[in-house]
Amino acid sequence: MEWIYVMLLFCIVLSTVSNDDCVQRTTKISTPREIKYQYLDEYGIPAQGSLAITFQVKACNDAYLVVRTPETVSIQIILGGWDNTRSCIRILGTSGCLSTSIGGVLNCDQYRPFTVDWKGMEGRQITVSLGNTNSENPKTILSISLSFRLFNVSIGISTGYGSSGQWLLQDSCQSSKTTTGTASNKEELTTKALTIIITGTSLTLVIVAVAIGIAVGLRYKRRRESRTNIVNSVYIVSSETIEQSDHPYATITEFSNSIEPDDYLIPSN
Repeated sequence: MEWIYVMLLFCIVLSTVSNDDCVQRTTKISTPREIKYQYLDEYGIPAQGSLAITFQVKACNDAYLVVRTPETVSIQIILGGWDNTRSCIRILGTSGCLSTSIGGVLNCDQYRPFTVDWKGMEGRQITVSLGNTNSENPKTILSISLSFRLFNVSIGISTGYGSSGQWLLQDSCQSSKTTTGTASNKEELTTKALTIIITGTSLTLVIVAVAIGIAVGLRYKRRRESRTNIVNSVYIVSSETIEQSDHPYATITEFSNSIEPDDYLIPSN
C-alpha cells in the first residue's frame, strides 16, 4: 500500500517537473503593405500537429492567412477585405469566395482577436471565429466544409492593398530549452525522478516507523491501564466484605486473561 502513495507522489511531481520547462511565448510579427506571406514555422511557431491557431491582428484592412498542406490545395482567408467591408474563405489563386461574411472586423488602432480551427469533421472543416479560445462567446464569421482533410498544415500571414499589419501570436506550450539539449533534459529528468523515488521511499519508512511506535505506545498504555485496574481491584477487594465479592472489580482475571492473580496480591503484614 505504501508503494501506491510513493508512485502517486512520483507522478504528481514528475508532471510538475515536466511543466517547469514548459513556457508560452507571444511573438510579434509585422507585415508590409504588399501581399507577401510569412510562414509561422519560420518564427518557431509550428502549426503541424495543431488543430487551431489563435492570434491578434491590428490592420486597417486586408489581413490574409493561407493554410497549406503538402498534398492538397491551399486555403486563403481574407479578413477585412474590400476596404474592411467583407471577409472571405476561398481556394488560393481563385476569385470566388466559398464563405463570405459582411461587415468590418479590423481596426487600424486596436488588435482584434481571431481563431482559425480545422478540427471539425476530422479535419475537413475550417472555421474562423472572432475572439480567442478563452472568449465566453466567440462569434463564428466564416466556415466551409472540405472534400479533403487538412493535416500537417503550414500557416502564412500577410497584409496588402495599402495596409500594413501587426500580428501577435501565442504559440502552444514549448520547451524552454533547445532540442540540442534533449539528452541532457532526459538525464536531468531521470535524476529528479530517482530523487523523488528515494525521497518517497524514505518518507514511507518514516511514516511506517512512526505508526509502529504509536502502536507499541498504545499497547504499552493499555497494559499499564490493565495493571492499574487490577491493583485497584485488589485494593477494593481487600477493603470490602466477602458479601460484596460479586463487585465488578472483584474478579481480577476479568481485565487480563494473561495475568495471574497471585502476582498482584497485596502482601499481608
